[in-house]
Amino acid sequence: MTDQTKRVISFACFGAGVFLGLLGCLRAPAAIFVIGDNDSKAEIWTWGFYLATFVPTCLLALRRRKIASIWLLCLAIILTWGLFAERHYLEAVRHFPKDRMTHFLMNDMFQVYVLAAIGIFGLWTEQAGWPRIIGNKSADEVDSIT
Repeated sequence: MTDQTKRVISFACFGAGVFLGLLGCLRAPAAIFVIGDNDSKAEIWTWGFYLATFVPTCLLALRRRKIASIWLLCLAIILTWGLFAERHYLEAVRHFPKDRMTHFLMNDMFQVYVLAAIGIFGLWTEQAGWPRIIGNKSADEVDSIT
């Protein structure tokens, strides 16, 4: 596979992350106006943190793929914690009926899967020595120069 093809594949993956993050930012104002008693503080802070860092991290991945990929995996862990905290809050504090775990894992955790997939892809391509998306040199060549 040529370096140009690798750059296009990487750009498509991280570009999809930017696109999905921007869609989330467009939907966020409508969700902010309906925050109420059924939302835990952990969920509110987690989603705010997610929306504030997902797009910039995917843009950072165009230049610094390893750092951005590690951050995306950490963000996936933080978002998982927030989603489970919200689920616990709804069941224990607000006394909502328990949802099926399969519904939670298939629908509510979709964003976590996207974050983890992009982060793993970035780490995998970094380990495989794929070239930078922006710039002429690969990450190994840049590290050996500095």
